[in-house]
Amino acid sequence: MLTTSASVRFTVWTNAMLTGACDPDTAAHKILGEDVGHHVAGLPGHPSPATLPVALNLLRAAGAKQAHLALPIPGDPIGLAGPPAFNEVALESGEAVVFTGPDLGLVPAYVGPAVQWTALRATSPQPADFGEADRALRLALIDAADSLAALDVARWKPEVADALIDIRRIGTGRGDDLAPGYPSRAVKSAATA
Repeated sequence: MLTTSASVRFTVWTNAMLTGACDPDTAAHKILGEDVGHHVAGLPGHPSPATLPVALNLLRAAGAKQAHLALPIPGDPIGLAGPPAFNEVALESGEAVVFTGPDLGLVPAYVGPAVQWTALRATSPQPADFGEADRALRLALIDAADSLAALDVARWKPEVADALIDIRRIGTGRGDDLAPGYPSRAVKSAATA
């Protein structure tokens, strides 16, 4: 089965909650996935680490309008708009969630089968151009296919078949990780990715 990072789950299910497509408990359950626990430390007005349902309600109360996924790598800090302290921690993690509304971002730390999120001051990034992102995804897929063909890794293996079946399910509403409320174009791009 395909697995998604905690930041991907946090982003899509928080957005579903913020748009009213699901309640905080459902979002928390979906964010948790197969992990044993998630806690969010450093949220404004909450001195101790918060459980997911509490954290989601606190984010909404703080004025969160939308969650943005950041998957930065050194030299390409995509999704990060500062400040430098947040960017540094997010780059080290390789993933983060940044919110429109409050100047807040969350960075995960994986502790075995659990996730500890740290809330830090962050600036919301400019929204990505969907058409540009879709074109970049398609070009990356072509490059990946060319590289795999050159390496001759296209041999049949059962685990590859399982992964392909899981990929085909994305966006169909049958066991995928996408939350409700996303436009069909976004669902199609997520399935392609």
